Formats: sequence, structure tokens, C-alpha cells
Amino acid sequence: MLTNIGWRQGAGQTLRRAMSGASLLAVSALVLAMAACAPSAQQGGQPAGGAGQPAAEAQPKRGGGLNLPLNADPIHLDSHQAQSFAVAAWDGLVHSRLLGWKVGPDVAPEDIILEGDLAEKWEISSDATTYTFRLRKGVKWHNIAPVSGRELTAADVKYTMERSKDCKVSFYCQFVGAVSKIETPDNYTVTVTLKEPVVAFPYFMSSVNFPIVAKEVAEQEDGLKRRAVGTGPYSFDKWERASQVVVKRNPDYYDKGVAHLDEITWFIMPDIATRLAAFLSKQIDYFAPADDKELATVTDRIKDVQVKEVLGRSSSHLYFRVDKAPWNNLKVRQAVNLALDRKDYLKTLHNDKARMGAPIPAGYGRWSLPYDELTKHPMYQYDPVKAKQLLTEAGYPNGFNITMDTTPAHGQGARDKAEYIEQAWKKVGVGTKHYATEYAKFLLYYQTGDMEDIMTGGQVSFTDPEELLLWLQGSFKAAAHDPGFDPKLDELIKKQRSTINEAERIKIIHEIQRHIIDQAYYVTTVTGVAFNAWHSYVKNFYPHSYAILGWGSARLAKVWVDK
Repeated sequence: MLTNIGWRQGAGQTLRRAMSGASLLAVSALVLAMAACAPSAQQGGQPAGGAGQPAAEAQPKRGGGLNLPLNADPIHLDSHQAQSFAVAAWDGLVHSRLLGWKVGPDVAPEDIILEGDLAEKWEISSDATTYTFRLRKGVKWHNIAPVSGRELTAADVKYTMERSKDCKVSFYCQFVGAVSKIETPDNYTVTVTLKEPVVAFPYFMSSVNFPIVAKEVAEQEDGLKRRAVGTGPYSFDKWERASQVVVKRNPDYYDKGVAHLDEITWFIMPDIATRLAAFLSKQIDYFAPADDKELATVTDRIKDVQVKEVLGRSSSHLYFRVDKAPWNNLKVRQAVNLALDRKDYLKTLHNDKARMGAPIPAGYGRWSLPYDELTKHPMYQYDPVKAKQLLTEAGYPNGFNITMDTTPAHGQGARDKAEYIEQAWKKVGVGTKHYATEYAKFLLYYQTGDMEDIMTGGQVSFTDPEELLLWLQGSFKAAAHDPGFDPKLDELIKKQRSTINEAERIKIIHEIQRHIIDQAYYVTTVTGVAFNAWHSYVKNFYPHSYAILGWGSARLAKVWVDK
């Protein structure tokens, strides 16, 4: 039995055991114009490349608030059902997980180092099939009815895991599909037995997709869709549609060394120009520039702005309906991949500030296919002549017309991508008609793959490659990952799941990526660089490849402001 262990996962490091421890909607184009006319100042703080991070302050100040932008309005608030950054952006502060991640200046942006959260310590059997979590005593639910500050117990964890296993309730049910038995021998012990080894299971328990919830709240009318009651460092205060989400400090949180802020507010700002204007006028404290030009606007106008570039854990894709023509034809899928000049795409849309995307994005470090190999893969070469030849061989000598679903919630960058690809494919005879799809409907397509032809989108960030592979292998007609569609892919995914030796597991995951690219199950365009900018009075802020304002928001618990 492996006892009291945390796991480190990050670029360029081996998996090793370590001891575990414990309303701005009124902002207008006028503001932007005023900011643009402001006198220019030389950049201060970190260089735009973000080579380093300032040391964490020893004595954080308590009080004040943090104002952040949210690119889209939540559809609802139930994290088990909402596969959306609009919920994940703040839910990690309201709901706790069994395990958490270490945060600080010594943690690289690509690293995930597990540490205890609700579980003070945990034990793993040598065959990775039994996990025992020892819960902290005295952890209280937020003092909100119907839980009203009662103590969290093992029964809450068991209920959450059973709820997560129900695919009618949880979008992420496949992540706990291997769970065969959940035992609670006492109020502070949870033992989970798996049907098969899943070496990534501890990472699942740290994921934003597995908030521990209370039965009393979840089974009320509308359940968790209109309210959020957890055990986290901040409690849910309000959600005003198309306006804001607010959380406030939880005075009863078990760790008195975090939650320095009185409150955190996310202002719902779908328009990036509005977000930029709000940041330049200090009405919001953090901003994610869309590209290096927008970053330059920020650094030119704000003398002491702090910036950091982080390679992401997500990739930009086009998903196909491979269960119907023409996308059920491998030659068609290969043709549209060859019709895309990825080098020009990177230069034109990203000013070469991104990488060609792999099925496991570059932000996962060593788990991603080596970049030199990726760029040399035949499916990543621009060859319109070969593309036309393949279309002819597939029975489409004159090409065909299709529809492409995009969503305004993904911003101008997504529209630019769609338009670029439209022009590229037009050259080989593939015509596209764009649908600007409402966000809720677009998310449903992610879950079902039931769009007409293709959809833009990307892979969300996850803790371990296993989560990403399960996500790909789930219910997506769009990417041919219905279990049983591709026996070889299913077998490879199953094999890596139980491979305890990390070096061997990496080899299998690389093989999986090669197979996905060979089969051209989707067009993977880029793994982007996430640009992060924040005002200098925001302290203890460490952007991560998992994303600070989406998956991974619990990292905000240690942030404070010096005003």
C-alpha cells in the first residue's frame, strides 16, 4: 500500500512520489477610445515572455476584492452537468475536491502537484485498484440552508461519486466508470474500489469536474443549477444573468491561510474590446489578451503590468460528423487536413505565437507527441494537389458543400479561424456555410456530436491525459470516439490506463496520438499560448497551463490585493 503520497505531473519531470500536505457591462467603446489615447508608458514588471514570476509575498493582506472578466454567461451552475468555462471559472472556489494542487512560485506552469484538500491524506494499493481517502475532521458546509454549516462526512463523498457515475446526471460519468464499490467504514474514511487499474484516478479526484456536493442541495428543485453550496474557501453569493457572478469569503473554511479577499466578482463580458477597456481603466484586475498585438497594447499603456505567457493544455479543432458522409470516408478527412497550410495558419492568425496542435496538447509536457515528430507527420503537411486527388478517389471530384457551427461565445479568434479554414478548403472544392450557434446549443453539440457536419471548438483542459482520452472516447460522433467505433483506439486507451510505469505509459499515449492523426478524426490546428496580464497590486497570482479563469480556478484562493 502506498501511503500519504502526492503525485507530480509536469513537463520535463518524472512522475514521482512526494509527501502530501495539507456592473461592468456599462463599460463602452468610449472607455476603450480614451484608454487608447492615454500617454504611452514603458513596460514594467515581467517581460512579455514571462520568463519568471515574482516571489510570493510573505505577509498577504486580508480584505478587498478581485474583479475578473467572464467571456460567457453560465447556462446553469451544476458542475457535474456543465461542460463550460463559464462555470469552471469560479466553481473551484465554492466546491472543494478530495485532492487539490500545489500553488506557488516553485511550481512550473505545466506542473500539477497533488496535495490534500478534503482528503488530508490518501493511500493507493500497489495494483492501483483501491484508493482510501482520509477526510479532514471539522470541515463545514457553507452556512446556507439546507446544509446550514453541518460537518462534511464520508457520506457526502459517497453521494457525490454515485451522482457522478450517473450518466443521466453527470457529463463526466465515464471518468468514474471504473468505480465498482464505495465504502465508508466511518465518517472520515472513503475507500473506492475499481474494476480495473486506473493510475490517473487521483488526478480525477482533483479535477474541477468532481466537486463534492451535498445531497440536500442537489436533490432540491432545480438542484445545483441555480445555486452552489459547497465547502470551499468562498461561498456563492449571487448570479445575475448577463451581468455577474459573485462569491464571498467563507469565514468557516478549514484553511485560515487562504481566502484573503472579501469577495471575487466575475463580470460577464462576451466582447473582448469591452474586456480590454475595462482592464486598461482598472475596472477589472486581470485580462487575457487574444494575441501578442493585444498584449502589446496592454504593456504600452500600463507601466507596471505583470504578464505571463503559458503554453496551453487545450488545442483548437474542427470536429467531423464521422458517422455520416462525407466524413465517414477516411480519404475525405485526410484531404481537408492536407488542404490546411498550418505554417501559414500559425503565422497569419497567431503571429507564430502558437504551436501546431497535437491530440494531447503541448501544455501536457512530455505526454504530448514530440513537436519535431508532429510537424513532420504527413497529415500536417500542406498539399492541396494531394487533397484534390483524395477527394476524387473518395467520389467527390467536384468537392461538396457543408455547414460549420461556430459560437460567438468563443470570440473573434474563433470566427477568424473559421473564415481562414473556409478560404483554405474553398481552394480544393469544399464550400462551407457558417452558423453562429447559440452557446447552449453549441455545448450540446459537444456532448452529442449532433451538429449537421462540422463544428469548431477545442479540447478543454484536464489534469491527466487519461481524462482527455476519456473525453475523446465518450459520446462524440463528432470525433469518432464512440466506444466500439475504433477497436484499436479503444484497446490503446485501455492499455495506458493500467500501465503504472510512467515511461511505458508515455509510449502508449504517443502511439494513441499517432493513430488519431493517421485516421484524421479531426483537424487539429493549434495549441495556443495563453497570454495573461494582471495589475501589479494583484499578488500571489500564478497562471497555469490548466487555465486560471476556467478549469483550475481554485488557484485563486491564495490571491490577495495590495491597494
